[in-house]
Amino acid sequence: MKALKIWIVLILVCSTQHPALAANEPSSRWDNLLDVSYKFSWYPQKDFQDVLEKKAEEYGQGLEEYQSLLMEELAGGVTKVGSIDPDSFVSGKPWKKYYRLAIAQFCLFLATDRESYLENAKSILSVVSGKKELSDVAFWHYLFQAYGDLANQDRDAFVKSVFQLWQNVILKLEGDEILTGTESFKAEFVKGLPFLYENVAHLIITRAIVDNTMPDLYPLNVIVMSINDRLSMENGYKDIVRAVAERMHGLKSDNYNLNFAVAFVEATANQYGFEDEKSCDLVVPKYNSARNYYELALSWADTSKGRAAILTQHVGFNTYIIRRLIDKDSLLATNPVFMNLPGEGNRLVQDAIALYDQLADCAVEDGGFIKAGFDKKSDYVKAMHQLWDSSAKLLMMLSSYYKTFNDPIQTPLSMGK
Repeated sequence: MKALKIWIVLILVCSTQHPALAANEPSSRWDNLLDVSYKFSWYPQKDFQDVLEKKAEEYGQGLEEYQSLLMEELAGGVTKVGSIDPDSFVSGKPWKKYYRLAIAQFCLFLATDRESYLENAKSILSVVSGKKELSDVAFWHYLFQAYGDLANQDRDAFVKSVFQLWQNVILKLEGDEILTGTESFKAEFVKGLPFLYENVAHLIITRAIVDNTMPDLYPLNVIVMSINDRLSMENGYKDIVRAVAERMHGLKSDNYNLNFAVAFVEATANQYGFEDEKSCDLVVPKYNSARNYYELALSWADTSKGRAAILTQHVGFNTYIIRRLIDKDSLLATNPVFMNLPGEGNRLVQDAIALYDQLADCAVEDGGFIKAGFDKKSDYVKAMHQLWDSSAKLLMMLSSYYKTFNDPIQTPLSMGK
C-alpha cells in the first residue's frame, strides 16, 4: 500500500511537469517577465519583437498563447477573440492576473502595431482601476492612455496624458526614492525609475514626434529637459535626448521648439548615415530620410532664426552631394534619383536668399533681430553670415556641376555606363 501511494505521488508530480499539460495554462515565467516589462517596453520595435521571440522559445509558450490561456481562465473557460468587454470576466480572481493580461495585450500592440491590442489593454486594465494608487498600475494606466491619444492623433489629450504620467507616477516615485534613501529599502518600481525615464523619452521623441509627426508638443519641453540629466542607461536615449536638448537653445535652435529640435537631430543623424553608406540599395532611402527631416524641421520652425539654422545645414548637405556627383562618385553618379539634385539646389538657394532678405529687413528696425528670434545681435549677424556663406558655396558648386556636365552626353548617368 505504501509503495502504491508513492507511485501515485510520482505520477502526479510527473504529470504536472509534462509539456502537454503545462501548455494548457499560462506560464508563470511570462507572469514574472510581464511584471518587469517596463524594462524593455521602450525598445525599438525590432528589438522588442526579438525579446518576445526569444522568451517564447525559452518558455515553450508564445505571448499570444499565454494571453489566450489567461483570457480563457478569467472569462470562466470561454474563449475570447476580438474586442474584450471587462464585464465578461468572472469575479474572484487575483487582480494581478487582469494586470498581467492588460500588459500582455499592450506588449502585443508594441510588437505588431495592431490598435485592437491597445484598446483591449486599456479595457482590461480598467478592471483594476481601483488599484491606481499603486505606482505600477498608474504607470501603465497613463502610458496606455498616452498611446491611445497618439493613435487618435489627439495632441491636447496626449500632452495631458504625458503630464499625468510625469506628475502622478515619475515625480511621486522620485519623492519616494529620496525618502527611502538606501538602495536596499527601495521598492522595486522605485528602483525601476531609470527604465521609466527611457519609456518617457521613447514615448515623446520616437512615438509622438518621429513616428507620428505630432505637431506643437512644446509644452513637453520641460519634461524632456528634466530627463536629460536623469537618463543613464547604456544604449538608451541618453545621447539622443542630450542632442535634442542642445538644439533647444543657442544659435542652432528655434528657441525651445521641441518638434524642431527633434527633427533637426534626426536630419543630422540621417545625413551622417547617408555620408557613411556604402550600399547602392540603402543610399537612396537614407538620403530621402535626411531630406524629409530637413523639410519637416523647416516646416516646424517658428522663427527666422530656426529657419536660418536648418536651411544653412540643408544647403550644406546639398553642396556635399553635388560635390560627389562632380567627382563621379560611383555610388551616386549612376543613380537617377540624384539627377534632381541640381534643381533641388537651385530651389534651396532661392529659399535661402529670400530668408536672407527677410533677415536683412530686421537690421533697419529697432530690436528687429529680437523679433526674428535672436537673443543677441551678434548671433543675428553670425546666422546671416552662415546662411550667406552656405548659399554662396552651393552656387559655386552648382556652377562647377553645370560646367562639368555641359555636354548633354557627359552626364553622370552616361559616364557611369
